[in-house]
Amino acid sequence: MRLGVSAYSFNRAINKGEIQFMDIFAKAKEIGYVAMEFIDLPTPEGMDIMEFAQKIADRCKEVDIEITQYSPGADFLLGSGGDPWAEAERIKRQIDVAKVLGAYGVRHDHAWRFTDPRRKNWRDALEVIVPPIRDVAEYAASLGIRTMSENHGRMFQEGSRMEELVRAVNHENYGILVDIGNNVCVDADPLDGVLIMAPYCMHVHAKDFLFKPGNVTDPGMGWGRTSHGNYIRGTIAGHGIISFPQTFQILREAMYDGVVSLEFEGVEDCLYAIEAGYKNLIIYMDKESDAERGIRGMK
Repeated sequence: MRLGVSAYSFNRAINKGEIQFMDIFAKAKEIGYVAMEFIDLPTPEGMDIMEFAQKIADRCKEVDIEITQYSPGADFLLGSGGDPWAEAERIKRQIDVAKVLGAYGVRHDHAWRFTDPRRKNWRDALEVIVPPIRDVAEYAASLGIRTMSENHGRMFQEGSRMEELVRAVNHENYGILVDIGNNVCVDADPLDGVLIMAPYCMHVHAKDFLFKPGNVTDPGMGWGRTSHGNYIRGTIAGHGIISFPQTFQILREAMYDGVVSLEFEGVEDCLYAIEAGYKNLIIYMDKESDAERGIRGMK
């Protein structure tokens, strides 16, 4: 496995004017990251997104950092005026952007909610979203780009639901972007989620959370609520509740050997957090555990 970072992690420093967007690639490389991921592209006014994508690709090549992933948003239930096939066409244009970037993977979202969710759930959503997602996967395959969806957005945040989605799409070019922290948002065990999703893993997000039970006083600004009403807050990787040694062990045993992208969502200084997260994650990235050595020795 190799360690990358999402450009999203730099947003607070960019917004404060501490660093320019086009300078984050060199900063990431300086810290030690080998790859970049983009959630979206902050295309300057008057510039075509394809032109901007090429400028990003050229700049990353200059500093010798790989572009591994492009992760645009999508909603196959309510996006594009509620037309899932129109949404599929829109995402195909985003895959064209990924091709210019040189990314080999595209994460698109799946579905967030129904307009009236009282009598419809994620199983109903599958009937709507699976065919256009498969169509997108086929288009991306023709360009040599893999497609995947991430375990986020409550409706499909839990690992077993993501497994059902991938098995329903049933296309070799479509898998899961495994976010190793997101199961916490729906009060599911994060290690269970990784274990379920690991066989379908095409890319990984590494993030960490602080946690407080819902029966304590509201911690205030910076904290969110889980589906069960507990409190969570993004933090520096290695400072929270996620067990990175066990997580990477599960991924290695599932033979995942791609990029892990740090996603920082905390309130701490983001430039410090990105560097501290690198130092914490790199310790466990390719470190074989005692348990793994024991299993290997028994074979």
